[in-house]
Amino acid sequence: MALDSKVPSVLLKVLENLNSEDVVKFQTHLVQGVRDDSPVVSKFELDRAVVKVMVGQMMQVYGEKDAVEICEIILKMINQNLLAQIKHLALKIIHELNYSISTY
Repeated sequence: MALDSKVPSVLLKVLENLNSEDVVKFQTHLVQGVRDDSPVVSKFELDRAVVKVMVGQMMQVYGEKDAVEICEIILKMINQNLLAQIKHLALKIIHELNYSISTY
């Protein structure tokens, strides 16, 4: 599915808009976990990680679908509701474009 290949790019673009303080907050939530049914990302792997590495770790630990949901939950937890909405809309547009292309 073409949407899947776009997920890391969308998450990267969204998370690159966080300031350094919010990146640390985001990483803290990844390490602590935000859902009971999801694994956590290793703190060792996130120490001093750049956003691109962090997105890669999210893809590896959660898979694409859960990484999107975890990202949205954490963005809301750190009061980045606008970024959460932008991420949601970007993925929705990609999904709709892929659907319309596949129906031709």
